[in-house]
Amino acid sequence: ALDEKLTLARRVAEALQALPGLSIVAEPVLSLLAFRAEPPGLEGEALDAYNRRLLSRVNEKQRVLLTGAVVKGRFLIRVCILSFRTHEDRVDAAIEDIAAALAEMREERGC
Repeated sequence: ALDEKLTLARRVAEALQALPGLSIVAEPVLSLLAFRAEPPGLEGEALDAYNRRLLSRVNEKQRVLLTGAVVKGRFLIRVCILSFRTHEDRVDAAIEDIAAALAEMREERGC
């Protein structure tokens, strides 16, 4: 079961790295990883607010639940794959929802 969760965490990290404007801030350690959007022209509090909105949009869909954390003064979005109920379909839903929310937000900014 742990091997499955480790594989899923690596899968999420790889998929998120492929999305434009996202960066993995903390590579998967066991089944936890952290990322953030880094669109051009945003920094500091504005960048943190953008990531909070991204997290909110993903969670509003209610298919997956991601969490946030402030680490070294920066707001990060976290993916934790630990539940025995989390399998490939949930990971795919998370990737889809993150990509969709990110695309919507980019479109709103005119990027």
